[in-house]
Amino acid sequence: SLAALRVTFAGDAHCGFQTGSIDRTGRDADSCDLVVCTETLEHLFPADFAGGLAEIARVLKPGGRFLATLPLEERPNFVACPECRAKWPRG
Repeated sequence: SLAALRVTFAGDAHCGFQTGSIDRTGRDADSCDLVVCTETLEHLFPADFAGGLAEIARVLKPGGRFLATLPLEERPNFVACPECRAKWPRG
């Protein structure tokens, strides 16, 4: 999938794709306009989830956007706010 996207967007200097750990992306602070996290969060343990949200908050530019999806059939045991990192049980 990434290989195809890299080819499709090869001429766009504003678009890049990389893989890595959710809690250690290697990106500079305030360097991303958008972070997309698809079908990943439901697989993380709470400590990794918290670290991942902290990293997402660190790399997002002020006013940046975080887009995440979860599969309909899988539900995490908790919900977390990406801004304040507060966690609460799912109701």
